[in-house]
Amino acid sequence: MKSWEINGKAIGWEPYIVAEIGINHNGDEKLAVAMIEAAAAAGADAVKFQLFDAEKLVSSNNNEDLVDFFKRFELSRDSYRRLFRHCRESGITFLATPFDIDNADFLAELGVKAYKIASGDLTYIQLIEHVAALGKPILLSTGMATLQEVAEAVQAIQETGNFNILLFHCTSAYPCPPGEVNLNNLITLRNTFGLPVGLSDHTQGNLAALSAGTMGVAMIEKHFTSDRDLPGPDQELSMTPSELSSLVKDLATIYMMRGSYKKAPTTSERATRQAARRSIFASAPLAPGTVIEKDMLAYQRPGTGLTPSHADLLIGCTVRDQINEGELITWDKVLQPDEPA
Repeated sequence: MKSWEINGKAIGWEPYIVAEIGINHNGDEKLAVAMIEAAAAAGADAVKFQLFDAEKLVSSNNNEDLVDFFKRFELSRDSYRRLFRHCRESGITFLATPFDIDNADFLAELGVKAYKIASGDLTYIQLIEHVAALGKPILLSTGMATLQEVAEAVQAIQETGNFNILLFHCTSAYPCPPGEVNLNNLITLRNTFGLPVGLSDHTQGNLAALSAGTMGVAMIEKHFTSDRDLPGPDQELSMTPSELSSLVKDLATIYMMRGSYKKAPTTSERATRQAARRSIFASAPLAPGTVIEKDMLAYQRPGTGLTPSHADLLIGCTVRDQINEGELITWDKVLQPDEPA
């Protein structure tokens, strides 16, 4: 997998954690600022917002209530400019999901480092192609999708010449029940497309995100709020600052624990290996000229000499120098069968 970066951090080698503020700010810029600061303090790599114009997002035909609902969560472009600057000042990356081409172009003007495509827009190929052509990494969410739909979206992105894609496995239920998380889809996506994968987590608690961490995902995105008692549809499934802080620390530990693919003794095992393994000792005094037989050997700790696997090579050898009972047998104390006395 080719490595790429978001704002200087490589994607694919250690957990990249996105605190999804989304619409939890309830259209209040000051609340959005407070959430940015809380996410930065908790150690998230990025915060993410959702940019939409309610009247473009939802048809007004018999859907006036839904249009009004989404209008409550809109922020002005000047607000987003200030939030973008505040993220930079707070040392956290600003990410966003554009729900239309105008907002995608506005994000390009801001200078965002990557774009998220929402699960609901996985089949909105016109938007996907436009965003992909802007040349920044694409975080593609795959909730509700078939593998064929994912393939078509990936192809649309790659045909623009953009190959910096991360696939989010996602279950678009709010909150998602444990039995429908389907973490094995992470393996399916990674093996099918050869792309880095992440979990867009809509469960309550951190267990799903931590489990995904053990599977080596490149990114975790999870809804974030400063207070679950705030009004709004996503507050209930959002993590709090203390939960985000725990997630950051626990994922870092998990990725450290995953370690190397090379099976070999670790540094901390070396002393234990020597103490716990066995060596070949003499079970009785062995005078020079004795031909070693099976019952003359004992297998005991520590493992500082010949291992029990060398026994067949020792049997039949002639003792060169006196070996006392309980003494470690070494090659220099015996003659090989074809070695002259």
